[in-house]
Amino acid sequence: MVGWGILMIIGAIVARHFRQWDPVWFYVHICIQSLGFLLGIAGVICGIILENRLGADVSTHKGLGVFLLVLGCLQVSLSPPLSLSLPPSLSLWDCGLYFCTQVMAFLARPDKSSKVRKYWNWYHYSVGRILIIFAVANVFYGIHLGKEGREWKGGYGGVLAILFVIALILEVRMWMKKWVSYTYLLHFQGFHYYL
Repeated sequence: MVGWGILMIIGAIVARHFRQWDPVWFYVHICIQSLGFLLGIAGVICGIILENRLGADVSTHKGLGVFLLVLGCLQVSLSPPLSLSLPPSLSLWDCGLYFCTQVMAFLARPDKSSKVRKYWNWYHYSVGRILIIFAVANVFYGIHLGKEGREWKGGYGGVLAILFVIALILEVRMWMKKWVSYTYLLHFQGFHYYL
């Protein structure tokens, strides 16, 4: 719940609204998303173990969890490499995996000045948004399957409402700044035109 259903949303908010603090926003975004991804992996593993122990039929919930894991892997594996230098404590096998991951990440994400960068950004945003939508649905479905009742649904719904209000305030703030700068630019250019 915390990984897929809360941290991923917070990471998306950071990426959308805190870009003025470059490159800090990027590293905060990666840290939050990575923690959410790791907690999501732990959740999938715990879910598989619990399903086997309890003999419960949670195929839809499990299917959505695996789907989220795949989307998360696509986001992680196609992210930029944080460093191209090889960590010293890796075994030969780990070095190979690390190198492959770094090469794949390096090749998959185009440079900021690349003409195809906008398509990569659309991909990254779209997959991230799809992941968040399915994660929220799967959290509510998991609460329903666990028969945890209204308290858990209300609690998670409350967290989502708080995150939504924060995102809405930041979105309005961002659009107001754009509008103010746009109107200032029009006013300045109009005034300059008549001089």
